[in-house]
Amino acid sequence: MSEALRRERPIFRERPIGDRSLTRIVATLGPASSSLAVIDALIRAGVSIFRLNLSHGSLEQHGKTLAAIRSVEASTGLITAVLADLPGPKIRVGQAPVEGIDLRVGQLVRIAPGTVCVLGAEPLLACTYAGVVEDAAPGHRVLIDDGAIRLLVTDQRDGELLCTTMTGGTVRTGKGINLPDSRVRADPITARDLEGAAFAASQDIDFVGMSFVQDPVDIRRMRDVLASASAAAGRPGPPQIVAKIERPQAIERIGEIVLAADAIMVARGDLGVEMDLAKVPVLQKRVLATARAAGKPTIVATQMLQSMVDVPVPTRAEVSDVANAILDGCDAVMLSGETAVGKWPIVTVETMVRIAREAEAHLSETAAPTAPPERLVRERDRVAAIAHGASRAARDLGVVRVVAWSQTGVTALLLSRYGFSVPVTAASTDLLALRRTRILRGVEPILVETPPASFLDFISELERQLLDHALVKAGDLVLLVSGERFGVGSPSAMIALREIGDLSGGSGEGQGRPEG
Repeated sequence: MSEALRRERPIFRERPIGDRSLTRIVATLGPASSSLAVIDALIRAGVSIFRLNLSHGSLEQHGKTLAAIRSVEASTGLITAVLADLPGPKIRVGQAPVEGIDLRVGQLVRIAPGTVCVLGAEPLLACTYAGVVEDAAPGHRVLIDDGAIRLLVTDQRDGELLCTTMTGGTVRTGKGINLPDSRVRADPITARDLEGAAFAASQDIDFVGMSFVQDPVDIRRMRDVLASASAAAGRPGPPQIVAKIERPQAIERIGEIVLAADAIMVARGDLGVEMDLAKVPVLQKRVLATARAAGKPTIVATQMLQSMVDVPVPTRAEVSDVANAILDGCDAVMLSGETAVGKWPIVTVETMVRIAREAEAHLSETAAPTAPPERLVRERDRVAAIAHGASRAARDLGVVRVVAWSQTGVTALLLSRYGFSVPVTAASTDLLALRRTRILRGVEPILVETPPASFLDFISELERQLLDHALVKAGDLVLLVSGERFGVGSPSAMIALREIGDLSGGSGEGQGRPEG
């Protein structure tokens, strides 16, 4: 695939619309958005990553959607990443009568592992999780259908939980069950997850979303699964892991989980059911701050523009929610049902771009200089030091764009950690590495044919390409950064300031000298 793309497109273009945002946008594909035409329009509207929700549909269907994404990527020249979201050990109600089971406040209810619910004065709710009776205890809450129905466990008897209905409603087949007070011991990697992971690792997929993570060991196990499946399929490397923060146990170990994962998603749907809703905004800030300190990219997800499933205009509260996630420092914001089944998928993405640009403009005007991620300071990373210097130079000198040679994507990652208010263009010959930069705030990828022979060649070649694609104009100041060696004997970390159109070969004494 990548060889064909290189022959057809010597360079992948950035989105040719001037109103793109620095914040990345993740869009879930579904019945409303899986056609070639809609995928094309969504990419042009501002989508960087498409999400395949493996909780729904068959792997065969997802394979066809993936092929459609790659077809549009090849025809437009716009690099696009794909996230396969694994279902995880979702606990659900078993088979209920078609009309459902009506529960009233104060009614006694029994819960037991099984497949079929039973009506009666004390109805029996079948639960798909075999360990439900062992994990829950008297005093624990049982929430059904995202908390719409609430039960309180009063006793454990004869392999059943005895519960009292605190909030009534109609229980239907397949509704989710949450145990917010219980330490659920269900394996976070289910048989269905293993199938999805094998599919993702053997295909052209860049990220895997791991659901209901509770422990860094979970992530390491999934990394081994992906590595084995990728090697068996002869792929160049396994997908990166996005750990979804959905449970109180994950919050308790968030520092360790952040270090183990490649990226973090604040999945506010289940998190808002498992924990007090009032705590979710503060937890979002805490998780984002922890990831920022570790230098890891982040996604904020769930109901960001939920009303746009049905109408073309969001609520004021939703607009504020998206903006505040960006002000909190996330790399990406995610759309779920809005683009998967909504009536206005393209308008929704365009709306999110507009909100993001306004929030980014405010950050540019008011934000204090971004401190280096604490982990990188401790590790005394040389490229991180170059990235920090580049962020200060860009701000002080008024550059319009930062351009990085980032063959593996690491330099792009480090640059993205410093909150540039201008785009960061990452150049590489490695398409896989560039796709993985699509999660990074402000980073736009460029695929080139061959690596430059020297830093000066890199400067002249990238200037030509930027001009060819109208990404800069004569007189603009551009900061050029390299965190990787170009040839034997060349420095491994360099930075230079370039005025576009300056034929003297540079601007300022000491151009291109290595850091350190």
